[in-house]
Amino acid sequence: MDRHVDDSAGQGPAPAFADGWYDYATQRWYWDDQMFTMLGLHDEGVDPTQLVFERMHPADAPVVRAALERAIAQVAPVSGQYRLRDDEGVERTVAFAADVERDETGEARRLVGLAFDVSRASRLAADEAVMAATLDRAAIEQVKGALMFTYGVDADAAFGLLVRYSQRGNVKLAVVARRVAALLAAQSAPGTEQSMLRVLEAALRPAAVVEEETG
Repeated sequence: MDRHVDDSAGQGPAPAFADGWYDYATQRWYWDDQMFTMLGLHDEGVDPTQLVFERMHPADAPVVRAALERAIAQVAPVSGQYRLRDDEGVERTVAFAADVERDETGEARRLVGLAFDVSRASRLAADEAVMAATLDRAAIEQVKGALMFTYGVDADAAFGLLVRYSQRGNVKLAVVARRVAALLAAQSAPGTEQSMLRVLEAALRPAAVVEEETG
């Protein structure tokens, strides 16, 4: 897993998220330069893959490794979560999700996704969720449930994933939740990991649904 340096990264608070991808051409994982900070680890020039698995809870490591290897071999979406001990000795829960990106011929180019610190991601949006109207909270809970079912993660991880997409599109959490709920309601079949990621992406586009006008 190689590091991808983002020169535009600021020096603000530790990020709750890190983006990454597996390149089928080079057969390597790449993460942006926020990964170490997000995980609470120091970049000492070692292979990030090795470092993460060394710090990962021994009960989680074989499960995560098998899931990633299976996704790469089968060219399929992948998701899950694991526990990791940071440099301060604090245990963090990290969730991840990735989908396949293909070129114009249909060949798989990358397995693109994100990882996030579940507890920090949840705290970042706690105030906004509390302030949301009752109807918005219902949509948020509905979408959290769908994400939990689809990805097999807990409530905090599902909330963190929803927060990440809200931040990525600079769209309020409640708005994203309403859009996702509407898109899911329009589906004729249960969602898969792949279709769920596409729904989340679609929810960031203004044309995804027709928002009700408010007075």
